[in-house]
Amino acid sequence: MSNDCNVIPFIFFNRKGDKMNAQEMFKELGYELTESKWNTREYTKIKDKDLIVFWNKKIEYYNIYDGYTVEIVLYKAIHQQMVELGWLDEKC
Repeated sequence: MSNDCNVIPFIFFNRKGDKMNAQEMFKELGYELTESKWNTREYTKIKDKDLIVFWNKKIEYYNIYDGYTVEIVLYKAIHQQMVELGWLDEKC
């Protein structure tokens, strides 16, 4: 597959076989979506005290623990959200 930016699409499917969007992917991982008045998109996971904020083409990930480990399934949800926000449409 040829691509100017070497972006590899990640696709999640639900149990019915339908393609999932980013919000559905995050929900499957236990996150809830909160949209704020500051044009940010925030996903929170209270149980693990995680917060992921998408704003101004930046991603901030907060956790109460030292060290930040992002599992592959979480990365895929983050990647899909960036695709849906149009952040990966630009030429590199």
